[in-house]
Amino acid sequence: MKARHIFAIIGVVVGVVAASGVALRGDVRATDGYDEGIKLDFQVDEVLTVDLSSTALTIEELIPGTSAVSNYITLTTQTNNMSGCVLLADVGDGKTYTSTDLIGNGSTFTGLASDAEITTLSDNTWGYSASYDSGATWTSYSGLPLYGSSSKKLTAVSGMGADSIRFRIAAKASDAQTSGEYRNVINFSVVSQVNPLYMQDAAEWIDSYAVGQHFVVLDKRDNQSYRVAKLSENELWMTTNLNLAGGTTVTSEDSNVTANYTLPAAPTVANNTGYPTSYTGLVNTPYTSCASNRLCFSYYTYDIATAGSVEGQVTGSATSDICPKNWRMLTKDEYTTLTTQYNTAAKLIGSPILLVYNGMINTALERPGAGSYADVWTATMTNATDASMLYIPNNFNAGSAFSDQSRTTMAAVRCKYIGATN
Repeated sequence: MKARHIFAIIGVVVGVVAASGVALRGDVRATDGYDEGIKLDFQVDEVLTVDLSSTALTIEELIPGTSAVSNYITLTTQTNNMSGCVLLADVGDGKTYTSTDLIGNGSTFTGLASDAEITTLSDNTWGYSASYDSGATWTSYSGLPLYGSSSKKLTAVSGMGADSIRFRIAAKASDAQTSGEYRNVINFSVVSQVNPLYMQDAAEWIDSYAVGQHFVVLDKRDNQSYRVAKLSENELWMTTNLNLAGGTTVTSEDSNVTANYTLPAAPTVANNTGYPTSYTGLVNTPYTSCASNRLCFSYYTYDIATAGSVEGQVTGSATSDICPKNWRMLTKDEYTTLTTQYNTAAKLIGSPILLVYNGMINTALERPGAGSYADVWTATMTNATDASMLYIPNNFNAGSAFSDQSRTTMAAVRCKYIGATN
């Protein structure tokens, strides 16, 4: 059969929920003939916008029997709402387009009903992928809801400022699919996230989010923002590393501990060249790292990460740690399951896991692996002096996902939601 070219073109519509504006009021007062000046009161209205780098997503050539992906567009959200905003997307305009299908020449490409990788797309289906990474890695494609229904939450931005996400589509054609041009409309919009979501209160809001959604939540202990992702109905994970500061005291009211614990104060360092010999085992100065388009994080020894709860313990997994209440560090077995499902470095660094090549800080106060290794403590101990560390080099394969490291080594910490506890 002669291959036919199929062109899938999606028009992209920008939705702006709240416009920007500045209200200016002036009050002129004078005393004894002298002007005291104009007293001005600036009131800045809420700014919520989403800007696109392009207004078209196009699969230039889709050959029957194969899959193909489009160019990508970059969406930048802007807010001055301290509680942040949520970026939404849906399909169709309710008039010309009234389904999630790509429509053309009497045939359709149906929106994906469940997540799929590019190699596992069913015939005559299409879906989207969104990513915070460099744009080189999209691993899973999903379907978008119909216009006017509950919009798909692509991401959330907490606090004032801008954030960016890249978005593209994929489709697969069967050998029998009619050639031609297929169209629909994707609508993007932002809405105000008025009430902040706290990690410790996840039981109150977790059911409001669909599997695959990313959003930003706050830690009650210091109001820091963290991105989290709902990987399945019962799996809610941090997709950024913990950044709890030295000197913080955690309690059973707000943290995964049974007794109060104070993190050692980070050393005072005038520059990035080294550490004093009296270094205490926690680094968030100057090695608080802020990856591109990601949130900041700190490095911890294993004993600090586990809130000093494992002294004298030789094996097993820590049950107390510096994670927020109702969250905990992940065990080696749980990370094994993760690296089996996301079995390449590209998948683990890409969405939705978003590991960072943070490296570790060793006892010589060097940072090997920065830029090429993702090093995250597991909750699992190896022996009296070592613990298991998730170890993802940029040439990772599933057979080498872990390394045993001295508990005095410093690495990142991530947390998993475990459900509400008393």
